[in-house]
Amino acid sequence: MAKRNKIVGALVVRRHKPGAFHEQVVHLLETFAAQSVLAIQNAKLFREIEEKGRELEAASRHKSQFLANMSHELRIPRSVLGFTELLVDGIYGELPDKAKTTVARVQANGRHLLGLINDVLDLSKIEAGQLTLAIEDYSVAQIVRLTVTAVEPLARAKRRRVLAALGTGPPPTREPV
Repeated sequence: MAKRNKIVGALVVRRHKPGAFHEQVVHLLETFAAQSVLAIQNAKLFREIEEKGRELEAASRHKSQFLANMSHELRIPRSVLGFTELLVDGIYGELPDKAKTTVARVQANGRHLLGLINDVLDLSKIEAGQLTLAIEDYSVAQIVRLTVTAVEPLARAKRRRVLAALGTGPPPTREPV
């Protein structure tokens, strides 16, 4: 049995009486040999797929374990937000207006970073089947203000301005799920 000039196996057929095999038997054996080559190749591919699947599963477990071990360290923005809150509250004394603006930006960027980190950790929870869905109201106006606060220093550095106009629409409503 051969495929592309490579020997894959052998098919041995014997007769009780000497002589040639009938042409139909030879054709049947050739068909059987060709199908056997395909079956052998499929079995090899199946084993390779199983092995790759096990490797992927192990890599996924290692990634999840890494995220679980690092989740506390990845939440560092919480401590940064805590310190900026103390600064804003005047625990260390009154801040000048310029410093208050900068601390507000640090808080906004810290919240944004914390959100990204939480999203990554949520993805690992989703993969582990451990995430529960919590539907909450949100304020588009607050999202716009946070975005402007985060982008404003970048725009100012390029001598640009960021303008946002917010309407006074009705409060957010939750649509039925």
